[in-house]
Amino acid sequence: MIQCLSIPKYIAPLDYLQTIIQSNDNLEKKLCIVVPTERNIRVLANKNIKYAEIYSISNFMDLAYINCNQEIMPTQLRPFFLKKAIEKLTDHDKYIIFKDSTNVFLEDFIAFAQTSNNIFAFFRELQSEMIPMTDLIKAGKYTDYENQITIMNILWQKYIETVHENNFIDKWETLQNIQLNNTFINQYDEYIFLVSGFLTKSELTQFKTLGDIKNITLIFNYTGNKYKQHKLYEQFLGTNNLKDKELPSFDNNSLQLYNCQSMLSQFEFIIKKAFEIHNTHNISFKRMAVILPDDNIKTYFLKLDKYNLFDVSAGEDITYCQFFPILQDLIEIYNNIDDDINISLEKVLQIYTYPLFININEELTKSIEYEILNIRKQIVTGSLYINIDELLKKPLFKDIFRDFLQAPNKLTIIKGINIFTRILKNMFELIIPERDEIHRGIIILQMLERIYSKIDDTLYFKEVAYFIMNELIKIEHDTTKGKIAVTGILESRNMNYDIVFIPSLNNDVFPPRSQKDLFINTEIRQQLDLPTFIDRDNLIKNYLMQIMEVAKLSIITYISNNNSARKSNFIDELRVKYNLHENTYSPTNIGLIQDKQITYKEYQEITIPK
Repeated sequence: MIQCLSIPKYIAPLDYLQTIIQSNDNLEKKLCIVVPTERNIRVLANKNIKYAEIYSISNFMDLAYINCNQEIMPTQLRPFFLKKAIEKLTDHDKYIIFKDSTNVFLEDFIAFAQTSNNIFAFFRELQSEMIPMTDLIKAGKYTDYENQITIMNILWQKYIETVHENNFIDKWETLQNIQLNNTFINQYDEYIFLVSGFLTKSELTQFKTLGDIKNITLIFNYTGNKYKQHKLYEQFLGTNNLKDKELPSFDNNSLQLYNCQSMLSQFEFIIKKAFEIHNTHNISFKRMAVILPDDNIKTYFLKLDKYNLFDVSAGEDITYCQFFPILQDLIEIYNNIDDDINISLEKVLQIYTYPLFININEELTKSIEYEILNIRKQIVTGSLYINIDELLKKPLFKDIFRDFLQAPNKLTIIKGINIFTRILKNMFELIIPERDEIHRGIIILQMLERIYSKIDDTLYFKEVAYFIMNELIKIEHDTTKGKIAVTGILESRNMNYDIVFIPSLNNDVFPPRSQKDLFINTEIRQQLDLPTFIDRDNLIKNYLMQIMEVAKLSIITYISNNNSARKSNFIDELRVKYNLHENTYSPTNIGLIQDKQITYKEYQEITIPK
């Protein structure tokens, strides 16, 4: 049996969920709780819940439904098998999909792999929504579109055929024949799901399949009236308990809008406001959060946080470690090893001057210091390049990086992985500060070695390096944790904070655009009852409304001197609807990010003589 509930207005979602859990939390009834994010799990772990077990939705779906006898293919192999499938198409079909049927395009595996991401986004949506290609073809009005989708259907069949030839199945195939993993399912008597966002048809089918044998409660978190999607869910699941709700009301005391002159002034403003609120109203920093519409903004909260104020979700990515850009520099040097292209001394000097190589050991440090002075003298005298033979005689390059720079032009991925592994092991022995991160990199390479063990294709070394670096970049670098949570919009779902900062709400990042709109336009989506980009825009705005609804104060900022983007229309919607004032933060100096306050002089015209 399935019942649907919605969270009442102004009630924090996890508090509401906790109340329901505690009324059913006992030894006699085995209760399974499923929430959208790991952050939700961590909050519930601190509640008074004794017997119920809690899962994230992704973890639960993997455990409860994938029950097949065949090995599921690692996602890293998808581009390889897609390329093999494309090779089975005619030149005419290749041209219709890629607008290019030449071997040059297919041989450039980096460009091909990047393009394949969009293709797989299309396939993933169709499989998740359980829509046959024939329905998509019928929904289109134009012959060209029908031809493209017909060929995409052929490509999908060729791709699946190729995957099966290699004794795998693609994970998306399991969505067409959903089966319960009874060993896992029968551990629990009742299930409670906290749902934020849209459900795909495969997820609805999974819930319905589970509801046929177990009691399920779906708790939907939304602000304001239910969406048309919620009505479809009710119809599919045979329930009508979801209610329309009034939107929360805001005033200038509960929702404040600010424009800032730059990213730096915006960062300083958040710090000043946080301290002001903490000191004036005695609100703990732990009850504050910064919700990022764009993940790139987190750089400011990592690099300029001299008060150790912020707890950045997922910390720094591996690009902030020094060994990662060293690998990037080595790839660049390798790509310039050619009869006609010499290696830049500036690039060699850049590698030597990484702080990571200072104070390694006395002998090597002295030799590196000597090379730095020598290279600088050469550059001053006009010597800008060095050949590979001379480079391999120098310290570091002679002993640590030789295998990398002498790699063959074409090789298998396994051989490329082995070269990267040797380089990281050499660096691990030599470099102490980043050993933990380098060790994680070695573990990832060992995992990749197992994944690619059945792939004997030869690629250019730069293409192999592209795939390896794409995996290494996923490593997270642990940072010292502050108190104010800094998180993305999706991870903030269902959370409850007293003070919420939402920075950089400019129209170039909010609402975000999706790859899903590349192949299926709005008109076809409406015919197939798929969420359109307007639905997704409204949903992402609703995520912010949900967290603002339960906060005591929400502060939204945007960058007003951004030449490429203006403020998001969401700000104007809020300003007009709630009659809010828009404030300006325009300091004459940036004090919090400097050791000493710096006052900027007034603008003076500069004349440069010809």
